Amino acid sequence: PAIWIDEHAKTLAKRMVGRLRQSAGHIVTVNLGVGGNTRKRLDDDFELNLLASLLSEKGTTLILDCGAEAEEKKRAQGLLEALNKQGFRTVPANRLDDPVSLPSPGIVSIVCSIGEIAAVISESDEFIGYDSACQHIAAAAGIPSCTVFAGSNNPRFVRRWHARGRSVSKIIHVDNLSRDKMFDNADIISRIHDARNRA
Repeated sequence: PAIWIDEHAKTLAKRMVGRLRQSAGHIVTVNLGVGGNTRKRLDDDFELNLLASLLSEKGTTLILDCGAEAEEKKRAQGLLEALNKQGFRTVPANRLDDPVSLPSPGIVSIVCSIGEIAAVISESDEFIGYDSACQHIAAAAGIPSCTVFAGSNNPRFVRRWHARGRSVSKIIHVDNLSRDKMFDNADIISRIHDARNRA
């Protein structure tokens, strides 16, 4: 797979990520959007604890894509507020061309188009998110990714839609259909970190 990123978006992403790199050793782009298919996501507690665990890694800065839909933007704002209350540095939703600087560790949220998030992912060190177009963008851009694949209890379906590319694409399969609410968020987050450490 391959992607062709708009030159203007590429320039803006390179500039924004470059500013973040002045104080961060590792940039992770996160997208928790599911395109309206709520079966693909876990709960708010999982998302908050995942972001907090990533922010606890030394020298890591997160870029949180707020998504395209109003509900996704609202959830992203709620996550930022909760992380801020926990003492993490947060920067509210920005356009890609806004001047952003953030001491590491911290989280910057962005509102952007699919082309712009492709540019941001391609400038990042890593991508983490639910099953969505972004996992395939990361794979095509050669960026290591870790995808939480919920909403299906069929392993063949997961294998079929697993992103492929020049870099490592790890899948964390969570069967939230046949055992609804029986999964353990801490265990899933631990599996994500284990997969990333083996990449």
